[in-house]
Amino acid sequence: PEICRFQPSKQGLPELRRYMVTPLYRNDYRILTIHMYNPWVTEETIRYFLGRYVTVLPGVRKIQDGLGIWTGKRQFRIKLSADMNSEDGYCHPPAVFSIGADRGFLVYAGQPQACRKCGSVGHNAEQCDQVRCRSCGKLGHITRDCKEPRRCHLCDSEEHMARDCTKPRPYSTETDSGEGARPQEPPPAGNTD
Repeated sequence: PEICRFQPSKQGLPELRRYMVTPLYRNDYRILTIHMYNPWVTEETIRYFLGRYVTVLPGVRKIQDGLGIWTGKRQFRIKLSADMNSEDGYCHPPAVFSIGADRGFLVYAGQPQACRKCGSVGHNAEQCDQVRCRSCGKLGHITRDCKEPRRCHLCDSEEHMARDCTKPRPYSTETDSGEGARPQEPPPAGNTD
């Protein structure tokens, strides 16, 4: 096998300009896969939500099955934010989350083990005896027993809910029927743009 070696005497090699090198010591870059159960939740909304925890890099990829049909999953490139209080030194987005009434989950390489019931790190749902309120996000009670004011899942405001948040548009609103309505047809099956 041939070994390619970089020769510093040749400057401006055109064939090397097309490549982007990601150093191995920068382990804070990840490719994150999100599955929202509601496909109408916009990419802009998901980006805004993720931006509370990580830096979302440009570009998104819609994952398709073998027949070219969109599976409802999207991949985002992210850069983890530093958090010296965590075990590995990074802030991680929640594995299970809600944006308004819509639930979703995310996975990526190096993600800490998290409970799908309470969202805590270090145990599975089978071993969990906690409950987390989907309205206020606190442990110890469920949504129907919540006495706390409801909060927007996107900007954390008590003034409105996620469906009314003006930061990003939570749902696609491109219709002929008026403002706030959802599209009449589902997204195209083979569209990856």
